[in-house]
Amino acid sequence: MPKLRSLYQWIRDNIDQTHQQQTQYYNLRRRDQIFRVGDLVLKQQHTLSSVVHNVAAKLSPKFQGSFKLVEFFPQWYMSFEDVRVEKIHVKDLKPYLLPSTYFNPQLISIVIGIEIIAVWRW
Repeated sequence: MPKLRSLYQWIRDNIDQTHQQQTQYYNLRRRDQIFRVGDLVLKQQHTLSSVVHNVAAKLSPKFQGSFKLVEFFPQWYMSFEDVRVEKIHVKDLKPYLLPSTYFNPQLISIVIGIEIIAVWRW
């Protein structure tokens, strides 16, 4: 019986150690998203492929929006203006960046050291 208890304790210790290592690996590049009321966000779509409706989920956009955040609920749920769904979990959101923040020609010309002749504007 003592061998069985020591084996059980050894297994338990290994499970705890592995759990801590996997938690560390998972959290290594994870960053918490902080949203405030009034922020613009994109909502993740969960599209299913359908031959009947001629829809390929692989080719459909992953996010839709921009939606304005209206209210927070407990347990990481939020509500939005002009959305039929009452509550959406924070894991299905990402911040919406205005198109002007994607491309800054002055910054790129300084970093690369070239003059930009044509600028694409949205």
